[in-house]
Amino acid sequence: MKSKILSFLVLVLLSTTLGANNNPVKEILLLNNLTVEVTIGTEAEKALFETAIFNKNGESLEFTTTSVVSYIQIFNENGVLEFQLPIKSKSISIGRSLFEGNRYRLGFIFEEKKKFSLLKFTLINL
Repeated sequence: MKSKILSFLVLVLLSTTLGANNNPVKEILLLNNLTVEVTIGTEAEKALFETAIFNKNGESLEFTTTSVVSYIQIFNENGVLEFQLPIKSKSISIGRSLFEGNRYRLGFIFEEKKKFSLLKFTLINL
């Protein structure tokens, strides 16, 4: 009986593994220039942002969102949370001085509790 159950479980695991979709999700470009590249996961998340620019003079990333952002979380390339900044605005400016490396993820937590967006942020020319 144990061998039948074990065989059944192996068959189920094998079929779910083989049936899984292994196509990677293509990230959507939100901002791309000679200095910075910012991507986002879905079109629905992209719709949360009205503008995204890199201000070369001020050395800052600037976003305008459709809803008020409560917090921004900054994760390093290893996924470790480095900062959580209170925002309470639709206009956000993040200074270059916060970034020591060149690959980060920015988590936007919106006031509307069900909205969260995670951006991949890469500084190209330092």
